[in-house]
Amino acid sequence: MLQPYTENLATIDDLLVFRSVIIIYRYALPALGPAQSPFLEKVQQSLLKCLSRITAKELHEVVQCLWTINGVLKNIDRLVRVTISCIKIIDSCAGELDEKGINKLNRSINILGLIGMECDFESDREKFEELRHPKGKWKGGAISSLISDTILPYTAPRRPLIVRKRALESLGDVCQTHAAIFLNSRIQAAFDAVFMEKKPELEDLVLSGFKGFLLIEERRSEVSAEEGGDSKTERAGRLEVAAYINQNDGHVTSTFNTPFKQSLISG
Repeated sequence: MLQPYTENLATIDDLLVFRSVIIIYRYALPALGPAQSPFLEKVQQSLLKCLSRITAKELHEVVQCLWTINGVLKNIDRLVRVTISCIKIIDSCAGELDEKGINKLNRSINILGLIGMECDFESDREKFEELRHPKGKWKGGAISSLISDTILPYTAPRRPLIVRKRALESLGDVCQTHAAIFLNSRIQAAFDAVFMEKKPELEDLVLSGFKGFLLIEERRSEVSAEEGGDSKTERAGRLEVAAYINQNDGHVTSTFNTPFKQSLISG
C-alpha cells in the first residue's frame, strides 16, 4: 500500500508523504522476513533511485531503511555499487568546480558519509577490489577508513566553505559509529584546523559529530543493561574512544594536547 509513495517525488507534498512513509518503513521493515522479499526488493529499488533527489533530512532515513532491507535480503551488492559510485564521483571532483559540480560533490559526500555511518561492509571487502591500488589511498584495509579517507581532503581550508561544511558533517557521521577514526592523526589534524581557525559554524559541526557518537554509545550501553549485558561490554561501548587512547599510553598527553581535544575537555 505504501510502496508507490516512494516513487513519485514531483512536488513538496509528495516529499512530505515520502518522509512519513520512510519513517513508517524504518520501524516496520525489521519485522518482515524472507517471505516478503519481492516487496522488499521493490522498496529497495525505489529508495535507491531516489537517493539523488531527496533532501539531506530524508536521506538519513532512506540509508537506514536500505541497510535494514539488506539485513533481510542479503543482497549487499547494490549498496556496494552505490558506495563505489560515490567514491569515484568524489575522487573526480578534486579540481575547480562550478555550482553544478559542487552540488553533485556535496550530494555524493552526504550519501557516502551516511553509508559509512549506517552500513557495515567489513566482511565484504572483496567487493571493493576495483578500488584497490598499491599506490592509491586504499590497499585493502577497513572500508570505514576508505570512506573517511575519501571525504577527508574536502575538509581542507582551501575548499569552498559549503563543501567543507558538508565534508566535516559527513566525516563526523562516519566517526559516530567508528570511534577509532576520531584518533586517526590526519582526522585529528583536520578537526584541529577547524578550531585553530575559530569558525563557530565549522566547530559546531565537529562537536556535533562527537556528541552523536556519545549519544549512540549511551543508547548502546542502556540497551546492553536492559538485556542483561555484562559491565565490560557496557564500558567498552561507552568509552570506546578512551579505550583506544589507553592502548597507547605514551601518546595520551599529546593526544589530548590538541585544539579539538581541548575543546572537548573545556566544553
